Amino acid sequence: MQEKRKLERFDLEIFTKVKPFGAESDFMERGYTTSNISSSGMYFYTEDFLPVNTSLSIELYLPVKSNKKKIDANMTLVKIDGCVNRIDKQGMAVSFDEDYKIFQMQNSCFK
Repeated sequence: MQEKRKLERFDLEIFTKVKPFGAESDFMERGYTTSNISSSGMYFYTEDFLPVNTSLSIELYLPVKSNKKKIDANMTLVKIDGCVNRIDKQGMAVSFDEDYKIFQMQNSCFK
């Protein structure tokens, strides 16, 4: 079977918080770990499924490791909106919107 994706996927485990907008708002914000990620979306394992086309608020927590530039933070937070575009027996695939924000975090505590 030929690969349909245009963008490269990476098998990275990144801590992620996901919260739906609107009608599914009773689904509390939950933390997940990505199975794979690309610049256009991510996939994570879950037993807590949301319907396809559910809009989401997503936070990706990236560890900072750099010897080239002095960064006074040990985590970088990427905030992005997205949408559930596929569910299967093991998890959900989410596509990212194009707009995002990046923040430096002074400690690794997740709140």
